[in-house]
Amino acid sequence: MSLFKNINQDLISSVMNAVELCGESWEEEGGIILTASDSRQGKQEFKFVKVLNSNRGTPVAVGLYVTDEQDFGKAVFPLLTGGWNMYASFHTHPTFSATPSSLDRENLFRGFKYNFIYSTLEKTISYSEWSPQNNLHTIYLHRNAFNYFIK
Repeated sequence: MSLFKNINQDLISSVMNAVELCGESWEEEGGIILTASDSRQGKQEFKFVKVLNSNRGTPVAVGLYVTDEQDFGKAVFPLLTGGWNMYASFHTHPTFSATPSSLDRENLFRGFKYNFIYSTLEKTISYSEWSPQNNLHTIYLHRNAFNYFIK
């Protein structure tokens, strides 16, 4: 498994926390994975912050996650002013695969280099990263595979 030799345990834990907090609804849910440097330990820390879907409670929420601006302001801004930085987006696809949709690629993902989607239907997590050439590269792992990366 040399491909995953240097995986950040804290990032994996944050993604799994996101799955636990968002993975049971039949509406799309999500949030932001934040990062900060811990100068005392010389490592990068990660934290998932759930942000409400502005479409929650509507039929649209089954297939579209849009960050609620007020909840984002309440949940994320205090952490940003406290030294955390936005690292990745995370949201669920409760009724289809973890493949990024055209809306994900064209709208949601444009604000982040790194993006995670969890398919509650398939129990699969996709990890997508924008290349310098503006191409989106995506890999897929079953949720259980993440357990191998957590010590």
